[in-house]
Amino acid sequence: MCKILLLVGVEPAAFGRGDELRTALGDTWRVEAAANAARALALLGRLPVGAVVCRPRLTDGPGDQLLDTILQRHPGVHRFLLADLTDRKAVGRCLGTAHLFLAEPCDAGRLRAALDRIEKLDLLFAHEAARTLVGQMERLPSPPATYFQIVRELQSPTASVERLGGLLAQDPPAAAKLLQVANSAALGLPREVTDPADAVLCLGFETTKSLVLLAHTYSHFDRVQAGDFSVEGWCRHSLGTARAAQAIARAEGVEPEVASECYTAGLLHDLGSLLLAANRSDQFIHARRLARAERVPVWQAEQSVFGTTHAEVGAWLALMWGLPPGLVEAVALHHLPARLTRRQFSPLTAVHVANLFDHLQHQDKSDFLTPDAPYLAELGLNDRLEAWSEAAGVQSSLLRP
Repeated sequence: MCKILLLVGVEPAAFGRGDELRTALGDTWRVEAAANAARALALLGRLPVGAVVCRPRLTDGPGDQLLDTILQRHPGVHRFLLADLTDRKAVGRCLGTAHLFLAEPCDAGRLRAALDRIEKLDLLFAHEAARTLVGQMERLPSPPATYFQIVRELQSPTASVERLGGLLAQDPPAAAKLLQVANSAALGLPREVTDPADAVLCLGFETTKSLVLLAHTYSHFDRVQAGDFSVEGWCRHSLGTARAAQAIARAEGVEPEVASECYTAGLLHDLGSLLLAANRSDQFIHARRLARAERVPVWQAEQSVFGTTHAEVGAWLALMWGLPPGLVEAVALHHLPARLTRRQFSPLTAVHVANLFDHLQHQDKSDFLTPDAPYLAELGLNDRLEAWSEAAGVQSSLLRP
């Protein structure tokens, strides 16, 4: 079935001359246009719109307000804001929301690439509960200590990409936001960016500064309270998993780029937990208590409470942001790696085991996690657990029941 791409305040000529847009979209998408927000909402009420692209400023109001309304009334519609990266106000309005960002100039090929990404999102994670939850979340909290270190470095006249990349690597939300922009389909970079320092290099200091500062406005990290959950503890676990995943990758002798991707995947693997704690704290607390009472992993209790898990929620957001497939897979499946049909060592493998290692080392087996032995056996890696634990600095005795 042909889906409709609704352009609001955007002329088809913005994506190329002549029939470039129609050729790029092929038979998958049909273009409809609306001059303003009122007309767009009217069309959304009667047409099968799959995606909306609008400008930051419309004749009857801000574009982001239209996208917020679409989010509430039509949560299944994907929303893009088309704006110049130097328009800090427009970019800032997208931060902390579930809207996607397209940077101008954006040709027809780049637009099609962005639409293909959301189709992949629908195919891989067609889970209505996760889609709905993410669609209703507007903030991504950030740990305060690291944030202020980043700001001080950015304000320093001697700021360096290396030092900034190191600080960002300690702040998963900030790293994720930068990776989102750096991997935008509209930027057309020659390769996928999985390292925060590379993202800084691509975006430049000034854009990085504005993105980090604006992200902080939306974060409200000091207000996140969800029972025994703490942002500081979440950050420690994310960092511990990232380091362990990188150590495992290096123990397997993979290329440095793969080891770096394993680190980043470990850093972001529990984004969904932070989102649930910040936006659905009562249900999140209930799920954690249910897990302890029934002696099951937290993700299983989340399935009962939310109809989805923190892994699916985090993966949905990561794929919306356009992060590389390997990172999305690791976030989505770090508890259920056997669901990935491709059978080879990957960031998913490293994060699945690294997450277990960090939980065992710091939480006394209270999360009732175990390695997926059949999955590791199929990869021929079951006998590598002790070597990996040694590489990650985890006592091998913790692996025993």
